[in-house]
Amino acid sequence: MKTNTTYVTKDQLISAYVSKFAFSEFKEEVRDFREETTERFDSIDSRLNAHDKRFDTIDRKLDNIEENTRRTIGAALDQFRADLKVGIEYIADIAEGTRKRSEPLIF
Repeated sequence: MKTNTTYVTKDQLISAYVSKFAFSEFKEEVRDFREETTERFDSIDSRLNAHDKRFDTIDRKLDNIEENTRRTIGAALDQFRADLKVGIEYIADIAEGTRKRSEPLIF
């Protein structure tokens, strides 16, 4: 089996040549870019953590409001039921004739 071998020409080597100094500068730029990017991402992470803490605080406050609202509505509903029961008894007593309409309804 015959294989074709292609050799690199001198012009290709010269055009692709990078000096040690240029390569060192490139490595330094890459290192600087990595450090800057790391700093940026660290600052973004710290801001996101601060937002997470604020959202957690807001969630806890909303949970407290929800619990307080539930209790308040429950208490109002219990009072409404009690008042309704008294009103139903008053109407039933009037219907039975054991109470007169002129008597006041006392809750």
